[in-house]
Amino acid sequence: MAKKKNKTSPQKKNTKSTNGWDFLIKVADLTYNLVNSGNIIGAGFLGFIVWVLLITFKMPPDALGPIVSFCIDVLSNMKAGYFILGSGLVVSLFANLNMYKTYKTEIKRLTDQRKMLIHGLQTGLLSEIETHMSCNTDI
Repeated sequence: MAKKKNKTSPQKKNTKSTNGWDFLIKVADLTYNLVNSGNIIGAGFLGFIVWVLLITFKMPPDALGPIVSFCIDVLSNMKAGYFILGSGLVVSLFANLNMYKTYKTEIKRLTDQRKMLIHGLQTGLLSEIETHMSCNTDI
């Protein structure tokens, strides 16, 4: 009996390199996903970054010196760094608390709905669902 040869397909190497157009496609895709998902804050932050980059690109090089040194002075000050980090921490905590409350109420609603459906099937008291919440429309 002849042995079977292990036929493995040759691995194709990705020789395609990225360029500026690939970067622009990724940025456009990111922007579209941010706007499409309803993340207006993320899209606004991205727009602000692009706006700052355009302004700094258009400024003459001799005008950038004082601005860069001011930014380095502000960021090297420990109080400013603590304020920036503390503000980020507070915003993150409030966002997590809001998300926790939202998920907790939704889980409670779903467990009540499931309990009603399961016990309704056993007792024969099955009734229609009052609200349909999966797509935020009333069916």
